[in-house]
Amino acid sequence: MLSGLGVSVDIAGNAEVVTFDYEDMSNRLMNDNKLMRSISEMFYQDMVKQITELKISIKENDIDQVTAILHQIKGSSANVGGKALSALAHEMELAVKARGIKVIQGNIEQLEDNFNTLKASMEQAL
Repeated sequence: MLSGLGVSVDIAGNAEVVTFDYEDMSNRLMNDNKLMRSISEMFYQDMVKQITELKISIKENDIDQVTAILHQIKGSSANVGGKALSALAHEMELAVKARGIKVIQGNIEQLEDNFNTLKASMEQAL
């Protein structure tokens, strides 16, 4: 089931999740297209920094920082309608808390791919 724009992805065998929910973002930002574009640009820049910091924190084996960054990615992507990225970050956050950093090391590329897909969907829609 799709609501909004974007490509659906299957997160860990769960129901399909929308990459970008335009309606959700639009409703959160009072249907203001200029504001949506501005927030999107800030989101893109922040995500690049967050992913870089996440990689550093993983190398430093800093579990508290890794979970904090994943939590921030989960929240910020949800706020801009990035449902799939938010779901993936949430699953990674829970995995780190339950089993440690090593379990997510292979998912960083997937997280980056998810972000790039979200960014492309957002740019196309906005």
